[in-house]
Amino acid sequence: MTYTEDQLIEGLLKQEPGAYRYAVKNYHAAMVKLSRAIVGEAFAEEVVQDAWISIIKGLSNFQRRSSLKTWVLRIVSNTAKTRIKKESKYKKLSYEQSFSEQEDENYRSSSELQWHLDTPDAIIGSHELRQHIQFSFDNLPAMQQAVLTLIDVEGLSTSDVCSVLNITENNVRVLIHRARLKIRKAICEYQCGSDVKITRNSDNSVTDLP
Repeated sequence: MTYTEDQLIEGLLKQEPGAYRYAVKNYHAAMVKLSRAIVGEAFAEEVVQDAWISIIKGLSNFQRRSSLKTWVLRIVSNTAKTRIKKESKYKKLSYEQSFSEQEDENYRSSSELQWHLDTPDAIIGSHELRQHIQFSFDNLPAMQQAVLTLIDVEGLSTSDVCSVLNITENNVRVLIHRARLKIRKAICEYQCGSDVKITRNSDNSVTDLP
C-alpha cells in the first residue's frame, strides 16, 4: 500500500502497522545517511533509533509547514548534534563564511573540469574510483557531508536543507561548494593518473601518500 503524506501522518497517529512500515521503508535510509554524516558510523543507528522515538512522540505537534521528510530529517539532525554534545566532542562551527572572489573563480573552474571517461556510468563503474571518492567523502567535515548527502543524494532543496540543519542559505552554498570541490578533486586525481595513494588512519581520517 502507498500513502500520500497526509494519509501517512494520519496512519502514524493512529499507530497503524502499515504506516509504520511505509515510513521506515521511505525515510530510514536517508535518516541513517544523515546521522552517519554528522556523528559517524559508531553512533549513527543509535541516533536514528532515538530520532524515531522523538518523531512518534512529536508527530501530533507537526504543523505541516514543511514536508514530513524535511521535518523527520531535522529531528535526526538535532538528535545527532545532541549526541555529539553528550560525547563531549561537539565544537561550535562557524558557518557565516562568504565566498571570496578567488573561491568563486575556483568554483567556476571546477565546474569546467572535463572527464576522460566516456559516460557518468563509466566513471562510477570503476571500483577503484568509487573507493577513491568514498575515502574523500568520509574525510569531509561533518557538515559538508551532511549538506552533500541532503542535496546530491536525497535531492532536498536549499531551503529544506536550511530547515533540516538550521543554517543559512549562504552556509549551504559554502558547504556544498567545498564538498563538491573535494569530490571533483578525487575524480580528477583518478583520471589524471595521479600517483597519490590513499590510506585510512586509525581515527578514520585519510592520508595521501606519495
